[in-house]
Amino acid sequence: MKVQLFLTIACYLLVACLSQRETLRTCARLGPDWSQVDCSAHQSSHFRLFDRMWAGDFEEVAEEWLANSAIPPGLRNIQRMAFCTHWECFTNQALINYMNIHRYLPQCLSQSPEDWVNDRYWARCVNQALIDTDHTADYLVYFCHKMFGIQEVPIPCPSDEVILSSNRPRIQDMQKAQEIVQDAEPETDQWWISLMRNIMELSVDENNVPTFHYGWIINKDGNDLKNMVPLWSPYQGPTVPVSIDFPKILNALDNGGDITLGGFRSFRCVHWETTTAVRCEEFGPLSYNPWETIVLVPTQKYILMGMTQRQDRVFFLEDALQKQADALISDGF
Repeated sequence: MKVQLFLTIACYLLVACLSQRETLRTCARLGPDWSQVDCSAHQSSHFRLFDRMWAGDFEEVAEEWLANSAIPPGLRNIQRMAFCTHWECFTNQALINYMNIHRYLPQCLSQSPEDWVNDRYWARCVNQALIDTDHTADYLVYFCHKMFGIQEVPIPCPSDEVILSSNRPRIQDMQKAQEIVQDAEPETDQWWISLMRNIMELSVDENNVPTFHYGWIINKDGNDLKNMVPLWSPYQGPTVPVSIDFPKILNALDNGGDITLGGFRSFRCVHWETTTAVRCEEFGPLSYNPWETIVLVPTQKYILMGMTQRQDRVFFLEDALQKQADALISDGF
């Protein structure tokens, strides 16, 4: 009876039915960066569906959407690409455009982005371990995961016994467990993680409480702009910088101006006094509550980014980033 209960709960958490999963795989193989695709041709039809979802008809819309999620057989590549553009715009640019008018879907605000990260991870693992099922609640996990711009955490699924356990760990604890607290070779995964850990530890306030919330390290090479911190990092949070963000971040170092995080959260950057640091305050309809501040500090090769929810203690984070940057510069980084 207990096993049957766990199976029921697990099936409830499945991300989507088999047809949706296959569509996701096919579109991932076909597609460019879907977050930068022109969705204008599909926006009106998607907005009508979003209107219904925001009005409370999420389940009905999800059922309709999932019922049409399978790519029809026999399509030519150009037809498959058109199908994928329609499909992907629903949880990418068309969704962001709608959110900028109507903010976040209320159902997605029922829990934190970190909770959606956890739900999404275990839904994927359940999907690998058990039979597929089609349930509208499963799609809410996927939809909110996309709404918050959350990246998949690349940690392998544990055994079926752990997946079915009522006491399985949170993905955030599993991320932390992968961290090795010891010296690491420069520019390896554990080295990047150690830099984030150092910044967090250096950012403590007068009460020894870290002001660092999450952070990232961006490669400054204009031909290879990217986030160097591995996606399993316990220090970088649900939303990470993506390709559309990097040029804006690099430009803000010299010129200030607006940047984005995850392609949708907006921050306005200004140089701070006589330091090399740039402070970027969150603004706009998609600001988190509490809103956050990002601090950028450059080294020779990288941009250190730290984020805090404590605006009255931002200088502690700024000081921590500057100390870490000075150490990297002295080592030739």
